Amino acid sequence: MSLRMDRAEQVRRILTTRGLTLYRVSQQSAEIFGRSSRFYVPHNLYYDVADPSLIPTIHQMLALSHITNYRLYDWLAVFGFDLDHIARLRLLIPSQQTTLLGSSVYDAHAWIP
Repeated sequence: MSLRMDRAEQVRRILTTRGLTLYRVSQQSAEIFGRSSRFYVPHNLYYDVADPSLIPTIHQMLALSHITNYRLYDWLAVFGFDLDHIARLRLLIPSQQTTLLGSSVYDAHAWIP
């Protein structure tokens, strides 16, 4: 149960660093994108992210990124996505032709073997 609440608490702390509340983020997303938009961030997001099987949509993470001025990569990491794993996963997919793998690293502080 504490792991679930940790993610909601982490989101709350991130918003606090920007002087925002979830209610204000929800209002701003409605003003910018509209309530019927996929980018609308609901005011009950804390409740949703407390359940590990529920995560915000990519559209909502983009809205969070835009409103808080944090990188999308950072919001993806909060919800358990690591973009550096994508290149590694591409190695597991069989290919009929040679594939060029990108050498860019998204997390500058990650340990690279």
